[in-house]
Amino acid sequence: MLRKNVSKLIAIMGVVLFAGGCDVTTFSKISDNTGNLKRTEVIATQVIDNVKRVIDDTDITGNHYMVYGLKVGDSKDSLVSKLGVPQNKSVKDGITAYQYPKLVFAIIDEKISVIKSKDQEFRTLKDVGIGSTFEEVVNKYKGFSIKGYSENSSLGNLAREVYVIGKTNFVSFGITYKNREPVVESVEVGQEQLSSSFLDKLYDITDTMSWDYSVVRKNLNGKFVINAKTLESAKIGQLTGIKYSLGASTTEIKDTLGNPEEEEYYEGGKYMKYSDCLYFYDETTKTVNNIFTTTKASRDEIINTLGKPTEEDLDEEGVLFIIYKTGDNELSFRKGSNNEQAFRVTISATP
Repeated sequence: MLRKNVSKLIAIMGVVLFAGGCDVTTFSKISDNTGNLKRTEVIATQVIDNVKRVIDDTDITGNHYMVYGLKVGDSKDSLVSKLGVPQNKSVKDGITAYQYPKLVFAIIDEKISVIKSKDQEFRTLKDVGIGSTFEEVVNKYKGFSIKGYSENSSLGNLAREVYVIGKTNFVSFGITYKNREPVVESVEVGQEQLSSSFLDKLYDITDTMSWDYSVVRKNLNGKFVINAKTLESAKIGQLTGIKYSLGASTTEIKDTLGNPEEEEYYEGGKYMKYSDCLYFYDETTKTVNNIFTTTKASRDEIINTLGKPTEEDLDEEGVLFIIYKTGDNELSFRKGSNNEQAFRVTISATP
């Protein structure tokens, strides 16, 4: 399915003539004194093939996925010459779609810009095709930028498309679920820069379990860390390592992180719980006004990293308070005397 938000795909043709330190001079030196040009041609071809192989192994090139010898960037005429008149043809948003059995080609400016296939015969240069598992996709594309597009279903919030993004091209894999096991059902390769608005809808795939977005997004909120940027971040209402800051809307948080584990009241305020982070929010404006989490850092580690606090106090009940006021906000650390193992951390506007 061609993405509706693509108004125009840009076909970019790139031909690598010389790379890896091989230039015209190098090739001339390969020729031996006997003038054996045929041998020179063979060696030159091998060098170019090796260079292309290295490039193909580190980027999504035009020939990363080919069908019947056709690749993105080839002409419409070459398509029709090899496969004949399409079974169906449609035009939308400046894109002409040629449809054949199990194949769809998007044509822009008389060239193939996108190929989408459900044919088991064809595989990518990484040997991924219809029937490959999600695990195979992740393992074979290690080192690439891999992102997922999720959809909610009766099975849960699961990856439906996996995008491997190259410098100018991309390859994507449509995912279906067989006994809740993710398997490739379609392959698409395209010559286009995915729009920033579309990329914002994707999430990073980091391991072989990232197909389950409900598990992935539990980690999207992050975890509080204390470092040299903590006070600078607190000044703008952010806890270092935590995704959302003061003023964030509850709608935005839920859209990204899903429904909270808890949404309850505590001491007169309503909060949403994600792992060990609580977002307290104003029920009228639906914006965050207080963030609570914990840290196992010791008093000395906190002060050595953040410097002298604005206030430090040990009350009569043995509760230790360490407070930093920065900008219009207050970052506080609280630890009770009842053998608590961690400091309670809060950030809020200065009272």
